[in-house]
Amino acid sequence: MAIRLEVVKDDRLRLAVLRKNIAPSYVVLPNEMAQVNTILKGPEGRFIVVGVVNGDAWEVAVVALKPPRMVDHFQSIRLAMDLGPPTFHQEVLADFMGEGHFARHIRRMRVLYRERRSAFVDSISKELGSMAEVHGGDAGMHLAVKLPAGSRDVDISERAARQDLWVWPLSPFYLGEAPRPGFILGFGSTPAEEIPLAGRKLRNLIDTK
Repeated sequence: MAIRLEVVKDDRLRLAVLRKNIAPSYVVLPNEMAQVNTILKGPEGRFIVVGVVNGDAWEVAVVALKPPRMVDHFQSIRLAMDLGPPTFHQEVLADFMGEGHFARHIRRMRVLYRERRSAFVDSISKELGSMAEVHGGDAGMHLAVKLPAGSRDVDISERAARQDLWVWPLSPFYLGEAPRPGFILGFGSTPAEEIPLAGRKLRNLIDTK
């Protein structure tokens, strides 16, 4: 019996994958549905990669379809939704990518984000030591930092905001289990040289009862 399979991969944060060895968008990792890789090699395999490119006042969705025969079907559905977005931004984006500017931008920003992430992790390790567990460092521009049980992350985040230090408490995000206190911390917009000071401010807030 033939198997029809559509695999949708959300690739919107690919720019912020900070590890050095990055799998191509079409790769299915061994721990992601063991038989998918075999099925995709057959005639019925379909792969859809979705991404978004943002500007100051615009956003363009990028959709890669494999195999190409899916294009007509995708276009029909898209036209049924509306007449389609303006083509001007799409044409500018196509030129931007085709001329290599986007690839250079990605390489430059990955270096910047990796530098900020390293400064962030070093600061957390120095200031909080063994009381903090850092999670989620391979991609994105946020990290989760878990604190010891009993830490009042909501109270700390409120006091941090009064000092212009913006952290999201982790415990409210738990559902159906005992919440673990901690924070979701962003580093993407903070220059590396400012991160150590932010780490010291966070430590002082945690130490203050």
